[in-house]
Amino acid sequence: MVVIEWESRRFAAEAASVSQARRFVGDVLGRAALDDLVDVAVLLTSELVTNGVLHAGTTIECRCLAQPGGVRVEVHDASEAAAIPRDLDADAGTGRGLALIESLATDWGSEPTATGKQVWFELGEVALPPLQPDPAGHDPHMVTVTLVGAPVELVLASIQYGDALLREMALLAVERVGRAREVGTRPMIDLGTVVNAASSARAIGRSEADLEIEVPADSGDALMHRLARTEEANHMAEEGLLLSAPAVPEIAMCRLWTFGELINQVFGQAPTPWALDPTWTPTTQPMRLTPAQAAALDRTRLGVIVADDTNHIIHINPSAEALLGWPHGALTGERLLTIIPPSHRADHLAGFTRYAMTGEGPLIGREVEVPALRYDGTLVPIRLHIEVLEGMDGRVGFQATISPA
Repeated sequence: MVVIEWESRRFAAEAASVSQARRFVGDVLGRAALDDLVDVAVLLTSELVTNGVLHAGTTIECRCLAQPGGVRVEVHDASEAAAIPRDLDADAGTGRGLALIESLATDWGSEPTATGKQVWFELGEVALPPLQPDPAGHDPHMVTVTLVGAPVELVLASIQYGDALLREMALLAVERVGRAREVGTRPMIDLGTVVNAASSARAIGRSEADLEIEVPADSGDALMHRLARTEEANHMAEEGLLLSAPAVPEIAMCRLWTFGELINQVFGQAPTPWALDPTWTPTTQPMRLTPAQAAALDRTRLGVIVADDTNHIIHINPSAEALLGWPHGALTGERLLTIIPPSHRADHLAGFTRYAMTGEGPLIGREVEVPALRYDGTLVPIRLHIEVLEGMDGRVGFQATISPA
C-alpha cells in the first residue's frame, strides 16, 4: 500500500471538469493500490463535481487523501450554499447525488470555508494528518499580505464603492428572476480585514500606511472572482445601466491595485508599492455644458471651475485661470486633482466617491477655506463654494466658485 498525501487539482466550472476530476481521483487511488475503492470513489466524486459545476459556477478544487484502507475526497467551491440532501418525488430526474453519497460513503459532510464551502466524503477508515505547526507561529491556512504605501482613504472608498455596485447587481438579479441568485452575483470573499486595517491606520491619523492583512491561503480564486464582478459592474455603471455612478479613475486604480496585491501575494509574489498612474483616463465622454451656461460662467467676475462626474475639469473661466496662474485653456480636460495639493488629494477622492454613492457631501452648499495648487507649484489660499450643476446631457457635475481667501 502506498500512502498518497494530499493531492489537489483545480477545474473550471464546465462539463468537461467532471470527467477530469474522475480521472484525477482514479489515478490517485490506483497509485495507492486501493483498487477496491476506485469505482465508488470515482462515482461519488462525479456527483460532487457535477453539483459544483451546476450550482456554484466557480472554479472547483478537488483534493484527495489516500491511506491504507481508506480515502477522503474534498470538493471546494466559492458558493456558501450548503450541500443538503433533498426529499424528492420518486420520479424526480435530478437531485439524487447527495442521497447517493449518504448511502455509499462511510462518512460525508458539507462545511463553510473562508471562500465558500467544501463537501467531502470518506470511504473506509481515514485518519486525517495533523496540521504541521509553523515555526514562526503562523496559521498555515493564512497568508500575510502587505499593502505597501496604501492610500488609506482611497482603499476604504474603493471597497465601499465595490460593495455598493455588487449590492445593486444582486438586486437586479432578484428583480429579473424573482429570487436571490448566489451564483455570479455575490462573490464569496470577506474584505473586512482590509477595511479594519485601513480604518485603524486612519484612526491614528495616517493617510498612507503599510497595511498587513491576514487572508486565507486558498482565497486567490475568490478574490479574482470578486474583482471581475466589480469591474463588470463598473462597466455597467459607465454605460448607464446601474443607478450607481462610475468610479473616478483613481478609485478604479486603487481597486485594481488592492486586489492585484491580494491576489499576487496569495500566490507568492512580492509586494508592489502603491503608485498613481498619471496616464489613466476615463472611458466615458466628458459632461457638456449648454452654450448659455458656459457664456454665463465666463462673464462672472468670480472664479468658476466646473468638474464632471469623472472628476475632470470641463470648464474654467478666465477669473479662475488668473487666480491659479494657469494659461488659458490649459486646465480644461485635466483632472481636478491638478489644482489640489497632494496632501489633500486622497481625502478629496474619497469624498467625491462617497457623494457619488450617497448624494451627500460635507462641502456641498457651504463655503470653506482651502489651499489650491497654482501653475508654478506654489499654494494659494482660496475661499471655495461648491454647488451641484446639471449639464446639457443630463449628467450631474460640480460648480466650484473660488476667490482669494
